[in-house]
Amino acid sequence: MTWNVLRACIGCVALSCVLHADPLWSGTYNGPYNSYDEVYAIGVDDSGNVIVSGFSELSANDAEFVTIKYKPSGDTAWLRHFNPGSGCDGGTALAVDRSGNVIITGYLGSSTSQYGEWQTIKYSPTGDSLWTTTRDFGNRDRPTQVAVDSAGNSYVTGEAGSLNYLDFVAVKYDPNGTEAWAFNYDGGDNDGANAIAVARDGNVYLTGYTIRSGSYGDLLTCKVSPTGESLWATVYVGPGGKSDMGRFITVDGSGNVLVGGVSNDSAGRSHYVTIKYAPNGDTLWTRRYVGAGNQDDQIAGLALDQAGNVYVTGGSYVDQNHYNYATIKYSPDGSERWVVLYAGLTGRATAQGIALDAEANVYVTGSSADSTGGWDVVTVKYDSAGNQRWVERYDRPSRFDEGYVLALSRQGNVFVGGRTDDDSTGIDYLTLAYGSAGAVKATPSAEVRTTNRGPTIVRGILNLQSATCNLQPEVALLDAAGRKVLDLVPGPNDISRLAPGVYFMRPASGVMRSASGVERMTKVIINH
Repeated sequence: MTWNVLRACIGCVALSCVLHADPLWSGTYNGPYNSYDEVYAIGVDDSGNVIVSGFSELSANDAEFVTIKYKPSGDTAWLRHFNPGSGCDGGTALAVDRSGNVIITGYLGSSTSQYGEWQTIKYSPTGDSLWTTTRDFGNRDRPTQVAVDSAGNSYVTGEAGSLNYLDFVAVKYDPNGTEAWAFNYDGGDNDGANAIAVARDGNVYLTGYTIRSGSYGDLLTCKVSPTGESLWATVYVGPGGKSDMGRFITVDGSGNVLVGGVSNDSAGRSHYVTIKYAPNGDTLWTRRYVGAGNQDDQIAGLALDQAGNVYVTGGSYVDQNHYNYATIKYSPDGSERWVVLYAGLTGRATAQGIALDAEANVYVTGSSADSTGGWDVVTVKYDSAGNQRWVERYDRPSRFDEGYVLALSRQGNVFVGGRTDDDSTGIDYLTLAYGSAGAVKATPSAEVRTTNRGPTIVRGILNLQSATCNLQPEVALLDAAGRKVLDLVPGPNDISRLAPGVYFMRPASGVMRSASGVERMTKVIINH
């Protein structure tokens, strides 16, 4: 194994970096409630148009899908709202087919929850609604990703079922929105799918988690035939014997399957895990990444180049208060080619998405703390050898900006979706356009805030806000090993009897995901 660690420079000393070039554009969207409006999904079509979708709050207990298509110039081609009733609704993922149609999937929630029914919408290139379909599996349904094949079929995956009994589910729709089949994996307890990929031969690959008897949760990957039959399912159990979960999946030209996920060690610290499976499900190799600080490492994206090299990125903790972008390249045989770190201006930066261009240049986006205590969207370009080519920091007058998702056009433009915080309009959609040489300039047309602000330190009482569309009411407090120690309720919670140390808050039934699929767990340090 080759250990070639390149630490990304801040000022680009000793590296050839282009920091500013031809400016393109930025766009924002503010909903009528002046509250939470967040981009959760992004895609591009063959003409270089970019589409974003997500969640826009209409009141404390009502939200809608908002989908926007921008032309390559940054002008708005169309904007569509979808809000069939009163409740917390929103888009979680999108895909664009070869004809330029846009498929959005998301949830129809209740007045206090983002869980409910699956909702999928297909828009034409001009924004006309071609069809909508709703799938109701139970009261805890939430789709996580959508994919399309060359024939125009759409595939949606996620978790579905009741509060205490979730299944790993995928549904195929034909080009007219008719359900072709539904696939269900039931491991006996809670299961859920986080990612989907469709191969050229029509086989479908899914990854996520399964909680079996006596386990904290294991990484599950399934192969499904074009007609919906299960071909194989394989489970990865990490060496720590704790929680493991698949978050990203892709397929190479030979039908090999690449999965990126997280795997907890025996102390409950999460680390990247990357696995390559053969077409028959045999494991070809497994690689784990443990950062230099041996703290939490949260994977945030996976990409594959035409030569079969695999790239993963995410956030790697150096200590409790410092964390970096950590991006890794593996060769097709699993050899580590390089690791690059980006620490930002203050040693606090966390990646949220990754994409590659045709020359295998690597683009990583996320957020990085600045010297004033705010957060900025930071996008980094590396060449195929891991050399940093440019860094672009987007900082509006607001204090908090965050990049969530990333897409590249065939024309060479780089698009980032996320959110920005505005004093007068709350949290707004943010879409950024860069050229391949970097640089972006804000324009007054279309108009996000970060969740990664370091750990929360509490003593005696932990206060949880009341439930709204943006904040879920069922939250569990976990210890460092991933064990639930307390169910939190809105309002004050007495934590004085818990031992000092590191804990995590997450929705009690499973995982809260950011737009990139990253687990939204809040770190809490109890210090009596």
